Amino acid sequence: MAQPASEPQGEFVFLPVDTVAFGRGALERLPAEVERLGCRRAFIVTTASLLRERTLLERVERLLGARHVGTFGSVRQHTPSADVWAAAEQARQAVADLIVSFGGSTVNDCAKLVAYVLGERTAGIGGLLRCGVEHRGLAVSGNLPPHIAITTTLSAGEFTTGASITDEATRVKGTVSHTALAPRVVLLDPSVTVATPEWLWLSSGIKALDHAVERFYSPLHQPLVDALCLEAIRLLARYLPSSRATTEEGLAARGQCQIAAWLSAFGWANVRVGLSHILGHQIGGRCGVPHGYTSCITMPHAIRFVHRWAPDRLAPIAEALGLRVDERTAGDAVAQAVARLVADLGLPGRLREVGVPLEALDALIDAAMHEVESSEHLRAGLAGEIRREDVARLVRAAW
Repeated sequence: MAQPASEPQGEFVFLPVDTVAFGRGALERLPAEVERLGCRRAFIVTTASLLRERTLLERVERLLGARHVGTFGSVRQHTPSADVWAAAEQARQAVADLIVSFGGSTVNDCAKLVAYVLGERTAGIGGLLRCGVEHRGLAVSGNLPPHIAITTTLSAGEFTTGASITDEATRVKGTVSHTALAPRVVLLDPSVTVATPEWLWLSSGIKALDHAVERFYSPLHQPLVDALCLEAIRLLARYLPSSRATTEEGLAARGQCQIAAWLSAFGWANVRVGLSHILGHQIGGRCGVPHGYTSCITMPHAIRFVHRWAPDRLAPIAEALGLRVDERTAGDAVAQAVARLVADLGLPGRLREVGVPLEALDALIDAAMHEVESSEHLRAGLAGEIRREDVARLVRAAW
């Protein structure tokens, strides 16, 4: 007997992203987009590895031409507060009116925060840190310089309103958000990903999978986000393994994975992520574990935890992964499939494999609970009540 229809109700907020260009050659759109935005002084934010690997960075600089006024190439994992302030000071001295991020989510986060510091003319980093630790939205009083994101990983930070920042004194990683932080332009060109280390590319693909899975099973799920997340799961399951290669076929697979990452994050302002990401924030910020690796480790355990409240949401995920299961067994089946994919890609599946000591677990558990308790949208997005003993059980199982 067919189930009676439930009436959909809600709203959907679009981000102020003007343009997403994708496919090989998308990078060549950069000069036209800079011109369209009316900018004359472009400042690049990137990592030390891309600064050393000059070939790709020189392409970006060449396309910017005389508009290029400087590059900050020292962004570290998890966006330490000192890096944000140093990049912002350098951009301020260069009188930048455009921020160009070239890298993955950490670079995107740093670029968003640099734009905020410039636009709001902030005199220090303390206010950002307080907002981040308390997981509060930012107050934006004026216009921020526009941000063009050229992405080299699959973490999809270029499609979100948030930015993470780590307090180096406490090692607590927090998140701030505002719609004004979203980049105006995103360029998804698989050819600029060829210098991305394989472990980073693949683990960021698992991070994108984590986005899609957690947003699909969120109690706050929405129809548009549901459809896009399921397609992201299908694409990543199909193309991530073959995207290792830099052959023609491999580049095509990388392009498909970039689309999947975009789909996994579309509508981020409407449906947030959940427990796997909460754990990952603290594991990453406190223990220096790359955020792609944190998803490899935490996602299977979070899936099993959520299944008790949302078996009906796990069954479609299982189907998208090519599994034939019912609601009763979907949680274990999806968790096992994700763990198997992680292992097949040669990525770590345990906290101890990435250097997290046993004695660090209690502090991680406390920090994760603080993040849950201090964030209204995170609490709303979690399926059911979560207690400290639940988090402790998950973290210890992941070790």
